[in-house]
Amino acid sequence: MLGSKVIVKQAPEPSEILWHNRHVSPGQALKHKIFVYFLTFVFLAGMFFLFSGMKALEVKNIWRYPAQTNCKYINDMFGN
Repeated sequence: MLGSKVIVKQAPEPSEILWHNRHVSPGQALKHKIFVYFLTFVFLAGMFFLFSGMKALEVKNIWRYPAQTNCKYINDMFGN
């Protein structure tokens, strides 16, 4: 066409096209991806801080209530 080579490919079957996403522009799709990445980051950061706080609380309680082993009491309870 006008001195240029035209490359033509066969069109996909209509059943293979995701028609429900055809109205979404590339800009909107990018906004949605950024929003999902942001929510994922917020969730992961929240879980990190939650688990870090829980671990700190666990360590604090370990020092508050140290484990003491009373072997005589255990031997009396279970025998030899």
